[in-house]
Amino acid sequence: MRSSIQRFALMAILTGAMTTFFSAGAALSQALDLFRAATPPDIEAAAGASKRAGAARERVAALNDGALAEAPALRITLFPGVVATFSKTGSETADGGGRIWTGSDGAGGEATLVFARGKVTGQVQLDGRAFEIRGAGGSRAHRIIEVDAARLPPEGPLTVPKDLPERKSGTLPDASSAAAAGRTRITVLIAYTEAAKAAADDILAEADLAVSLANQGYKASGVKIRLKLAGTILVTGYDESSASWEDTLNNLSGSTDAPNPAPFAGVRKKRNRTEADLVVLLRSESQPAYCGLGHYIEEPGSGTSKFAYSEVELSCVSNHSVAHEMGHNMGLNHDRYVVGSAPKSAYNFGYVLPRKRVRSIMAYNNRCADAGFNCTRLNRFSDPDATVENKPFGVEQGEKGAADAARRLNETRTAIAAYR
Repeated sequence: MRSSIQRFALMAILTGAMTTFFSAGAALSQALDLFRAATPPDIEAAAGASKRAGAARERVAALNDGALAEAPALRITLFPGVVATFSKTGSETADGGGRIWTGSDGAGGEATLVFARGKVTGQVQLDGRAFEIRGAGGSRAHRIIEVDAARLPPEGPLTVPKDLPERKSGTLPDASSAAAAGRTRITVLIAYTEAAKAAADDILAEADLAVSLANQGYKASGVKIRLKLAGTILVTGYDESSASWEDTLNNLSGSTDAPNPAPFAGVRKKRNRTEADLVVLLRSESQPAYCGLGHYIEEPGSGTSKFAYSEVELSCVSNHSVAHEMGHNMGLNHDRYVVGSAPKSAYNFGYVLPRKRVRSIMAYNNRCADAGFNCTRLNRFSDPDATVENKPFGVEQGEKGAADAARRLNETRTAIAAYR
């Protein structure tokens, strides 16, 4: 009798596996092409688009109208000879309008696409390379850009607010209690300058893309945070090119030494009105000094809410710079190679895995660049319990070179969510 039950169970498992296999195969065989060849009018429409920092090459393609529907799989021709088919892994309503479609090629490649207002704004990671998809003009024309991380500006230096309250130890939950807690919702208000709006084909889709990429990074790292876009707001009457990044961050947060906080008064009011825990400013310059800059709050708590601000260069949204700068607000540091000496007990660092040529969201590219190569920024936080090609993607607390940003986020998330 037992052998009959076992045979039945085995047949059920095999049947389920075959059904899944053939269903996935059917989806791939029915994949829609996201783009078609661009016509001369499409190319002309894209001619006036703003240049993107970090662009290694780009081409113009036209959106296939049929791909605007909810597709189980999409085939994306990024460049001649660079083609990938992505099966849908998720779809949700975008807070700024439209839908967010996510997909995987089954071999580590990922696509995140915001379908809104007849256009696509997205990011694709494939074979260690990063690509951006952006609308261009009023037609179906889109720009596909391969990004060279070595050409992007660096993330800004660690910036500790001058009047940050003195650190109080023992105010955060320990790792075990943090891991046991359920998912925490954290809200973010995304502001944008007039220059950023002009440079973006769809600034609202950029905001949605930033939030979606951050959420994917949290999920992939076992971080129990769900980021929610609380709203967006245009900042008028402010020229970011005429002020330093440090001054702009102080102006944005309304710090006591801010030289020109007035243009951002509406941002701070809307933060209170929408009860946003965090605020990110999207800005744009032709030659940005940084990809981003955010206040570093080592120990988030009830007295640090007023410092939870950061700013990001528009061209760096697909570089996971929004998640990076918010990470500073949540208590995360850069990787140890650029930080230098730090207490052995600390573990809130990014991580670089040179042998695999990858790095985490909080890590700089310096260690790899100094060795003569580039390391791809993965959409993941350091985590010693996770692996990349069978290598740990972090170091346990208490060990030499400790790096476990995922653990630290799980410890600080409830304090951040209590800001508003």
